[in-house]
Amino acid sequence: MAARLGADAVVCMAFPGKDDEEVSLRKLVALIDEAEEIGMPVIAESIPGGWGGPVPWDAKNIALAARICVEVGADAIKTPAPENLAEMKLLVDNCEAPIFILGGPKKDSEDEVVKYAADVVAAGANGIAFGRNTWLAQDPTEMTRRLAKAVHG
Repeated sequence: MAARLGADAVVCMAFPGKDDEEVSLRKLVALIDEAEEIGMPVIAESIPGGWGGPVPWDAKNIALAARICVEVGADAIKTPAPENLAEMKLLVDNCEAPIFILGGPKKDSEDEVVKYAADVVAAGANGIAFGRNTWLAQDPTEMTRRLAKAVHG
């Protein structure tokens, strides 16, 4: 269906470290198998322990969760960044796929969003995958332009 709609890739959430991690990882693997048949890249949205789960989103757990998703075949990773961006190197060094960082909660200002995008890329991320901080901006089109400049220069 994604290919018929013109998608360039598909995204599947995975929760390595969650008590029932095998449920999301099996779904990810099934999607990867199906997507490989038509050459469609799969982006794993890797959330260590799930949303609000018991697993801390520190560099070690983020890197481990991303690594698991890549090892089962994900082509790219969409994940939170460690709180301390200096620890991003652990994620980058242990993930053999492009890494896109989530935007997280709504930021206080649009300038803060743009700075965060630039900071995560400077720390080693390949790009960003921001949602609410883009579409809830005063001018989403202008915010998209500013984010593209922050990421790509």
